[in-house]
Amino acid sequence: MRYFLLHVTTFLPLCAKLILAPWGLKIAWTMYLFFTYVLLEHKQFNGYPVTVFRNLQRQSECAMMLALPLAHWVSHWMAPFPFALVLWKFDIDELVYSLFCFPMYKYDPIQILTVTLSVMSAHMYTDETVVGIEGWHRAVHRRIIFRFVQVTALTCAFESLRVRIVLLFASAVLKAMVWFQTEGENPSDFKDDVPVRLLPGKRHRL
Repeated sequence: MRYFLLHVTTFLPLCAKLILAPWGLKIAWTMYLFFTYVLLEHKQFNGYPVTVFRNLQRQSECAMMLALPLAHWVSHWMAPFPFALVLWKFDIDELVYSLFCFPMYKYDPIQILTVTLSVMSAHMYTDETVVGIEGWHRAVHRRIIFRFVQVTALTCAFESLRVRIVLLFASAVLKAMVWFQTEGENPSDFKDDVPVRLLPGKRHRL
């Protein structure tokens, strides 16, 4: 349960964004969180395999990377429109993900750093080789860290320094609480060679 909770706490600061954001961005954040929830369930649904929902979540993340600049530079009411991308069937690989990151760049050292780290993590995400228990744990840690970097790039985009500090501090406290209050998983509890699910199989709540 530790790894699953560490993964979930990455997305909890988005709830603050959902509450404080203007209405256009509220709609965009809600759609992004919905597609993220569907992926966290990690089960086949309505005849579609898990890989479809994984790609769908990445499409919604790319849509969010377009929604944030639109909300900042044009109007927050424009933020939901990029989510029309989820209706278009295309695969999100490392190159496509990186291209969608570029609209997030702004003359802001912190944002430049977070977006650049997000691009780098997408390209470092490709090593799916897991050898032994130590390799399995290392792969899980890498996956959690990379997702944290990518989500942090979204939550801290176009925000003030104070908001960024509060979001990062809240994330650090949540992860520390999970780390010290839970026990690590055993790889034998998982069916996947690669820890994509971070939680043993369960019934889909949808």
